[in-house]
Amino acid sequence: MAGTAEFKDLRFLLGTIRRHPPFDREAELQVARAARQGSARARDQLILHNLALVVATAVRFANRGQRLEDLVQEGICGLIKAVEKFEPERGYRFGTYALWWIRAYLVRSTTTRAWSRDTDMRDVSLDENIPGTDTSRLDALVDEGPLPEETLAKIEERRQLRAALSRVQKPMGPVAWEIVTSRLLEDEEPRTLREIGEARGISRERVRQIENSTRAMLARYLASFEEAA
Repeated sequence: MAGTAEFKDLRFLLGTIRRHPPFDREAELQVARAARQGSARARDQLILHNLALVVATAVRFANRGQRLEDLVQEGICGLIKAVEKFEPERGYRFGTYALWWIRAYLVRSTTTRAWSRDTDMRDVSLDENIPGTDTSRLDALVDEGPLPEETLAKIEERRQLRAALSRVQKPMGPVAWEIVTSRLLEDEEPRTLREIGEARGISRERVRQIENSTRAMLARYLASFEEAA
């Protein structure tokens, strides 16, 4: 998962995303048709209103050694390609189609393996079946995960939460802060009480006591923070 510092580099982009939320189906169809007919303004609108999809997808690739900002730029290139290729009359949503191109560009930028001609992004057809299966590439696009805008909203909420908590980092103390950052704010594989205790030279039970008191303190602090906001 990308860190808070990386999102500071994307503040302008995140502001743009907030001003251009995803289209509903009917509006998307109208804009996509206009883009297909050659409207530069419509093409720009399709790009702007789908930037959240790029950021949310790029975040999933951020643990592969590249800067998030670079991944986002690569994803935008995929989004632009999707705008050029999209055929709105075929009946599927633009975001579903664009996701394939965004992922393809991100995979190309993060892998060192050579791409064979069957996977050359210039020649690939989404109507073709995946080799060895009866499933077309288009049918395989369905993503069972959270919607991109939900992922982005979660990222932004976590960033704001970290910013709010950083104001009480000093009085909180190092052990309590480590509990916050490595247990309470982690979605995947949070550190155990024993691991934190061994690293700090204190017992697991003492870490548990600090965690309980930290949770209570944070509940009071965040309640007052929300009221002030």
